This record gives sequence, C-alpha cells and structure tokens, in this order.
Amino acid sequence: MAGGGAGTFLCLDSGPLRWRRKLIVSRRLALVGVGKWGANFLKTIVASGQDEIRFIVSSKSRQQLDAIAANQAVLLTDISLIDSYVNEIDGVIVATPPAVRANIVEQLLRLGLPVLAEKPLSLQRDDSLKLIELARSSGVPLVEDFIHLFSWPYIKLNEQLSHDSPIEIESRGGNRGPYRDYSPLYDYSPHDLAMILQIFDCMPDSISLELQNIEGELAFGANIVLGFGQLGQAKIFNSNTSSAKERLFVLRQGEQCWEYDDTSDIKLTLNGISQSSSLSSSSSIQLALDYFCGRKEFYKQEKMLWLSKSVAEILYRLELQYAELIKNH
Repeated sequence: MAGGGAGTFLCLDSGPLRWRRKLIVSRRLALVGVGKWGANFLKTIVASGQDEIRFIVSSKSRQQLDAIAANQAVLLTDISLIDSYVNEIDGVIVATPPAVRANIVEQLLRLGLPVLAEKPLSLQRDDSLKLIELARSSGVPLVEDFIHLFSWPYIKLNEQLSHDSPIEIESRGGNRGPYRDYSPLYDYSPHDLAMILQIFDCMPDSISLELQNIEGELAFGANIVLGFGQLGQAKIFNSNTSSAKERLFVLRQGEQCWEYDDTSDIKLTLNGISQSSSLSSSSSIQLALDYFCGRKEFYKQEKMLWLSKSVAEILYRLELQYAELIKNH
C-alpha cells in the first residue's frame, strides 16, 4: 500500500472509488470530539483555511464551538448521524477520549471514511490491532496521530539520518500530570515509541521497564529501555509525576548529536548548532493535516499502520511488566 502523492488523499488507489486520485487540495472534513486536542484541530483548520470543517460531532453547543473558532459546520450530537452525510465528507478527525475511540474509528472505517485518530487508537491491544487490520483489508486510510512525527524538527532530523552506524536515542516526556483514568504509559509513551520505531524501522529485541516516583497506580515515572541489537539502543523516560514539562529527543550517531527540544525556543540543534527548515513556520497539527489530506508525503501509509501495530504491541508488553512491578511495590 503506497502513500499518496501531492494533491491526493492518502494511499487510496485501492480504496473506494470516490477516494482514488482526487486531485483536490482542499478537503471536506468532519471532527468528532472537541476536547483539548479537538479544539486545537478546529482552531488550526479554521485559521489556515486550507480545508473545511463540514461537520462536528460534539456535545458542545454552537456558542461554545464558535468561541473556540467561528465555523459553519453542521453540529451533530451523535456519531451515528454521520451516516447520512458520507458523500459530503473526505475524511474524519477523531479526538474523543480513548475509552470510546476504537468503536468510533471502526464505524467510520466501515463507512469508507479515512480517519486521522488521536493516540492511542485504543487502551486495548486487540482493539487496536482489529482497527489496523480493518484499514489494511478495506484500503481505507487510518492515521494514528503521533503528533511529534509531524513536527518539523523530527522530520528534518529523520531526513538527515544515515543508517551506517549504531544509533543511541534518549527520549523524555513528562509533566506534573495530567492525571487520567488510564496509565501514563498510554498517555506519554506512544509519542516516544513512534519516533524511535520510525527510525530503527524494526521491533526491539528487548524491552525493559523500571518505575520511579510512584504516587499511585496511575501516577508514576517510567524508565523504558529498548534494545535493537547491533542497530543501537533507545532509552525513554515518561512521567506524570515530574516537576515540570519535558519533551526532549536526543539522537547520537557517530560524531553527530541531534537534539529536538519541544519546550525550548530553539527546537532543533546538531552538535549544539541551531537548525532550521522550510517547514518551521507550520505547526505539527498543520503538518499532520497536510499529510492526512495528501498535500505532504512524509511517510508511507503502510509504515504508519506498522507503527500503530508496533506501538500497541510494545504498550501491551509494558503493561504486563508494569502489573508485576506494581504488585510487588
């Protein structure tokens, strides 16, 4: 399954007829869920004007939605109502809580609607794998929004890498909170795992987990080590019990040291020297939309599905290790 080129929706040669090679730059989109990330998508789409929000599925009122970003979208109160408007939608952004996300994504894929879904696809590995297989078998695009894959520093770093020598990665993401009704492993770790796996392009041959700063079953720090044999190693630290926000990705290879610091004014350095990019004026959300809508081709669709599957598998293995560690704590 190949990724779409500029002006085409993602990888749709094998999909439903209406998606094939539609040479349209602007897309008719629906948004399901308008919490923090849904609101960010809404504001970005309205501000850019490149795409059009046609439908919003939300419990928020029209007044509340317009306070986020004035729009002319039809407001729907239930996902089932979207069935009547399938021919007026080119793709759907799903930004609901993860507990209900998988069911919504499945409904949309079965309607033949391409989906850009917030991570994780599900809190259950089997549900995630089911969605990935459905997308593969139906040819309907599914993109899990590992948002840092679409940040310009990571895109530039990834483009400049060679694979002729071992790679060492240290990736850190944390803050004081947020405290959710699910593990911080599912909140923070998908970002780090996706960035690491995209670079190594294979599953690790070893996965280990250690806990620290444990304040409760859903409040702790996690040290994760992924071994990739002769290819190198990646270390991850994730925590919702940290004293301050942190989102750092450091990659060392030979004499090169790339540092992507999302909390710094200087986002990307190579050996301490600030780097820039033609993409640096675009936010990660806008670049994710550009990818989903076919204006940019950063990754093949099959690679994105592989990343989703691999992240789900690793999270499952980490959860098993976590259960043993917390039991003995």
